[in-house]
Amino acid sequence: MPASEHIVRFDAVEKTYDGANIVVKRLNLNIRRGEFLTMLGPSGSGKTTSLMMLAGFEAPTSGAILLDGRPIEKLPPHRRNIGVVFQNYALFPNMSVAENVAFPLQMRKVSKADQSKEVQAALDMVQMGQFASRKPAQLSGGQQQRIALARALVFKPSLVLMDEPLGALDKQLREHMQLEIKHLHEQLGISIVYVTHDQGEALTMSDRIAIFNDGVVQQLGSPNEVYERPANPFVARFIGDNNALQGRVESVDGLVCRIQLDGSQQMVRGRSNGSLRPGSRTTLSIRPERIQIDPDGKHENVALATVEEVIYLGDHVRVRVSALGSSEIIIKVANGAVGSSELAKGGALNIGWSESDCAALQ
Repeated sequence: MPASEHIVRFDAVEKTYDGANIVVKRLNLNIRRGEFLTMLGPSGSGKTTSLMMLAGFEAPTSGAILLDGRPIEKLPPHRRNIGVVFQNYALFPNMSVAENVAFPLQMRKVSKADQSKEVQAALDMVQMGQFASRKPAQLSGGQQQRIALARALVFKPSLVLMDEPLGALDKQLREHMQLEIKHLHEQLGISIVYVTHDQGEALTMSDRIAIFNDGVVQQLGSPNEVYERPANPFVARFIGDNNALQGRVESVDGLVCRIQLDGSQQMVRGRSNGSLRPGSRTTLSIRPERIQIDPDGKHENVALATVEEVIYLGDHVRVRVSALGSSEIIIKVANGAVGSSELAKGGALNIGWSESDCAALQ
């Protein structure tokens, strides 16, 4: 029988610790074989609990979890054959690096000769081959995380789970490790389920992102889909910077709607997902980098704005303006763009954006 397209399936899975508060609510989620899927969301959203149920460290209250088509809710963690990487490394301090990496092989009764060969290959894979005899305390945080990764990969699992694995690293090292893990995933072709609250990390590394809030997946899609086509105001707010303007739908023509903004006499045009009707309340989502200063007339939406604040951030300038009844509209202007050096608090300017860059959400 050919292997299923999906390596993991959550089927109506729920989790409650006290019988009253449901932490994960009827989770239905299929994880494709060989994909890098990130569970993203704020603290308490249910993402880590979902990962822990898949790993076997938590049991679902109801529903089924299938791995390679077999239910695993009652299977202990060590029999699931899943690699796990934690934020705190979880290395044995009294063991050498090589002994730490060899531990999963010892548990699987692999011969000493094969252990030595597999450990060396795993350490070389994460560029730590020369550190085999050291103890974890003699390594930096980034090096310890590489060892934890080697230990999760050494027994060649088809699925690896990662729970905030880079959270303890500094920004530069974290970004470097993001690309290393992404390249390892591409090289090995394994399935990875990755938990983080860092939106940039999720956008950088993932094939698909499941965005959690209040125990429910709000949207599941590629990084491009969840950023460019957010399903609701929460997703728009949580993924990337976002301008949210409130208003009422005046008219709908296909997937284009005209909106009367709160606190403004001006109408704007936005892109609907098809569910809006005249009279509906809506939240407009506009990414800061999609708003143009001194638009060239090709934009469907234009407005007069007053500069409230200018912040220099190196590669771009962050400008906060008052316009359309709001004093909190943010614009990102590329450093060196025409007019970027002339922006000053109190100055007046014209801004504009396309209707295709303005999502009308419910």
